[in-house]
Amino acid sequence: MTPATDTENTGEMEKKGALYRVLYLFERYREYLLLAAILVVSAITAYAIYSLTEEIRIEDVRDALADTPVSAIGLSLLFTALSFAALMAYDLNAIDYVRKEKLPLASVAITSFTAYAVGNTAGFGALSAGAIRLRAYLRLGLTPEEIGKIIAFVTLAFGLGILTVTALSILVTAPRLAALSGLDPILIRAIAIVVLIVMSAFLFVGRDGRRVSLGPLTVRLPDSKTASRQFLVSALDMAASASALYVLLPQDAVGWPVFFAIYSTAIGIGLISHVPAGIGIFEAVIVSALGSNVDVDRILGGLLLYRLIYNVLPLLVASLALIIVETRRFALVPVAAAFRQLEPRLAPALISTLAVVTGAILIFSSVTPTNDDKLVFLENYLPVPIVEGAHFITSLLGLAIFLTARGLSNRLDAAWWVTLLTSIAALFFANLRAVSPLEAALLIVLIGSLSMTHRRFQRPASLIHQVLAPSWVAAMLVIVASAITLLFFVYRDV
Repeated sequence: MTPATDTENTGEMEKKGALYRVLYLFERYREYLLLAAILVVSAITAYAIYSLTEEIRIEDVRDALADTPVSAIGLSLLFTALSFAALMAYDLNAIDYVRKEKLPLASVAITSFTAYAVGNTAGFGALSAGAIRLRAYLRLGLTPEEIGKIIAFVTLAFGLGILTVTALSILVTAPRLAALSGLDPILIRAIAIVVLIVMSAFLFVGRDGRRVSLGPLTVRLPDSKTASRQFLVSALDMAASASALYVLLPQDAVGWPVFFAIYSTAIGIGLISHVPAGIGIFEAVIVSALGSNVDVDRILGGLLLYRLIYNVLPLLVASLALIIVETRRFALVPVAAAFRQLEPRLAPALISTLAVVTGAILIFSSVTPTNDDKLVFLENYLPVPIVEGAHFITSLLGLAIFLTARGLSNRLDAAWWVTLLTSIAALFFANLRAVSPLEAALLIVLIGSLSMTHRRFQRPASLIHQVLAPSWVAAMLVIVASAITLLFFVYRDV
């Protein structure tokens, strides 16, 4: 071997060594890098939303909410129910693909509904919803390996479904999207065609359930029947969830096909950003795409209602079902019996997510002024300092509830006591500050859920010294950033 060859080999080894070191550092600090990326994206999004809503005031949003027809809210509820029914089919398809043996339909439906209610609201769906599936399906007799495959199938199917459905809708609505975005319609269609070609190749390769090796990992691709069925499920889910928002907006400005393409794109970008529940990202895409055709205050009002109906309401429904089942009066009803079987595994994650949402809403409400009519009503019975003091105390209690949610997910006894007492105090002060049906409902359901499930939180560990995972830190910082953005939005004239 010549000296020149030795030098070349040495250079190649040094390059490989440097590459391995980079990969090692990335793997070691991956969670912290993800946390930093989430914070950067959240900051950019907060600034974007603040700029997009420069001419909008909080009173405009309140008026838009008040002007929303009851029929539109009813239709949004209907489409939300259809979307969650389609989401349940994800789990049914995954179980059929992995196990080829049926599980009780009621148990699968309850697990799926709870997983999506938590995952859609808390964010990090593959982790939060995956943890619920792991606990529930273990109790139903599945092995950890089978559950891992189900979680992978559901996660991959959701992502590929969004890509395919979005590409098809963009292909049809390219000229209108080009007018809204300023991009060349040929470029938009070209991107959609490339995505569809890749998806078609994926479908063709796996048409017979072929196994594909990716290094040490071997994956069995879904056959044509499974893939086709899953595509229909994804299309129904996306169409229903998009319609749940569309009916809350003025329909005379943008047609449903164009809106569907915008909506699916917003969902996809929210997922890629890894921001919990896509908070801010989803809203920024919708506002920037529709702001020139629809009044921004109407868009913000519709988005707020959509978040409450599509994210918060399913969580409340699941928590109320938990309370009802715990009363033991409905043990003979098949669905209630299935829920009762899974309840030990579902309760901590469900109540933890409810605590996150309740705490966040109390924090958000602390940076918004009390409605003048409610303030006049309260001043007839209470001095102004008490009302203002209750406003401040409620925000602190909301922060405490938010922080104890991590302990609830770990079944800590101290977290249960702190959350229960804090929620009772928050319910008292929230009504002194302003009679808010949403806050009262969330707190009452949280208190009822905690009261019924004390035996599920018996781990005697320290609440103060618990280690916060980067995902929880990210969720906390995103909530704080959102509250600061809302604060500046509300008081931008002060």
